[in-house]
Amino acid sequence: MDRLVDELWDGSPPRTAEHAVQVYVSRLRRLLEPKRRLDGGQLLVRRGAGYMLQLEPSLVDAGAFEQHVVEGDRLLAKDQFAAASAAYRRGLELWRSDALEEFRHLAFARDAGARFDELKLIAQERAIGAETVFGDPGRMIPELERLVRDYPLRERFRAQLMLALYRAGRQADALAVFQDGRRRLVDDLGLEPGVELRELERAILQHDRALDMPVRATPQGAGTDPVSHRRGRRRSVRYAGFAAFAAAAAVVAVAISSGDRSRAPRPTSPTSDSGAVTLVNEFPASAAAQNESFAVGPEAGVRAAARDLGLRPVVVDAGFADAGFVAAVDQAAQRSRLVLIGATPRLGILTSTVRRHPRTRFVISQSIAGTPFAGRTNVTGLAFDDYEAGYLAGFLAAAVAHPANVVSVVGGIRTEPVLQLVAGFRAGAVRADPSIRVLAGWSGSFLDQKRCATVADGQIRAGSRVVFDAAGICGLGAMQAAAIHGVRAIGVDSDLSYLGPHVIASSVKRFDRAEQLAVTLFARGQLQGGDLRLNLGDDALGLVGLAGNIPSKVRTRLERLINDFRNRDQRRNHTTLG
Repeated sequence: MDRLVDELWDGSPPRTAEHAVQVYVSRLRRLLEPKRRLDGGQLLVRRGAGYMLQLEPSLVDAGAFEQHVVEGDRLLAKDQFAAASAAYRRGLELWRSDALEEFRHLAFARDAGARFDELKLIAQERAIGAETVFGDPGRMIPELERLVRDYPLRERFRAQLMLALYRAGRQADALAVFQDGRRRLVDDLGLEPGVELRELERAILQHDRALDMPVRATPQGAGTDPVSHRRGRRRSVRYAGFAAFAAAAAVVAVAISSGDRSRAPRPTSPTSDSGAVTLVNEFPASAAAQNESFAVGPEAGVRAAARDLGLRPVVVDAGFADAGFVAAVDQAAQRSRLVLIGATPRLGILTSTVRRHPRTRFVISQSIAGTPFAGRTNVTGLAFDDYEAGYLAGFLAAAVAHPANVVSVVGGIRTEPVLQLVAGFRAGAVRADPSIRVLAGWSGSFLDQKRCATVADGQIRAGSRVVFDAAGICGLGAMQAAAIHGVRAIGVDSDLSYLGPHVIASSVKRFDRAEQLAVTLFARGQLQGGDLRLNLGDDALGLVGLAGNIPSKVRTRLERLINDFRNRDQRRNHTTLG
């Protein structure tokens, strides 16, 4: 009731507000169920101190739309592209205007409306992505040109338009679309296009055969050679936009065969290639996740290690569906003795694969503590020292905040790595200034930037002069709030200095270095099961993008702290490996 009153009267209700709400509810019941008695309503019912509208989701456009999207996702996972596209299109036909546009001045509608607007764009991306497998590229062009005009910074639509133009024989127009997008990104944000767009431009310039139309598939696959169909689909995945449907973090499964036979298990298949490193790629889920530290970083580290070991790199696309990912890892395990898998929320689907290959070593780019892989001697988790990373950020924040005496951290979801970042931030800030006040807030999301902006706004109003982002993509909202209020900020997981001069540094994890270290340890016979802790001593984390306006005294203190940590970590790492 309190929330209803606040929403209806914007914080200034009359004395009779609660009675007025009850009157409104009665009128709604008459409209919804005119044949029922007022006290016997079945659709608008009393729940605790408020009311609930009990309707089947299919009776409301918003619920029906989400059901169609879920159905499209299910069909897409089964490679039923035509049926998936039809499901998405049925959902999109329900739209008449922006979601809740007549209520956007109210707080509840701003968040809900923005969510549905984003879901609509995702459905459009997925429908078009499915249609690239069987549709006429010329017929897609008008719709994609409109979407690119309406959403010029959304790289997925731009990539789809480039591919459609290329397949329609308009190579020059496809390249012009890329250049237009690049100009907009550089001029508006100071950013270069993401890795997918750059790779697509390169492929167009080289007339890469992977861009050709894949073998057409009927909804049931009848009349289609399954091998050719799957190969064609995998090629279309990389450039056509199915990456938008994968996990929120890139997944890179890397298979390597080492020449040190005395210290590693033998290959489990006669097809093993002792001179090859196989990279099985699955790309990021959204334009917001198109970050080279995810999509290319681990691959770069493995390539470097492979080069040092004299091995030959081979790149293979795993595809979108769960089955394709599992199959790619399974094949890698059959041909090699070491398989590396990038951080992924879909880790659980590999349990049986790991169990089937007890003589293959698996390295997973995240902690395996508390997962089904904990305790398995053939599985190693790469666990970054988040506490240490947060400590450095806290030390820098407090050192530059003086004499404001208040700094803050915005966390996303209370996962163990984020809790460690926040704890380290507190400790590092107190180390730099024992009198510092540290504020910590939680958005409950790694994606919703508005939530992080709201948390940061409150912290800044409470006196914070440096805001640390520990919330992934959501944290970009906190960075924006800091810019608006004119306070400093510290980013996380990538160099965010491009957001503006207020970002004085970013705490990063070196995925490329972690993967390279794992390959090297395996070649030496020193790779053990359980979590491998990665820290400053391994050059696997640190601060980047230090602003030029940081006082020299602060830089000196920070450099001394980093050196102390690095020396301590190197001694500890040496003892652990010894």
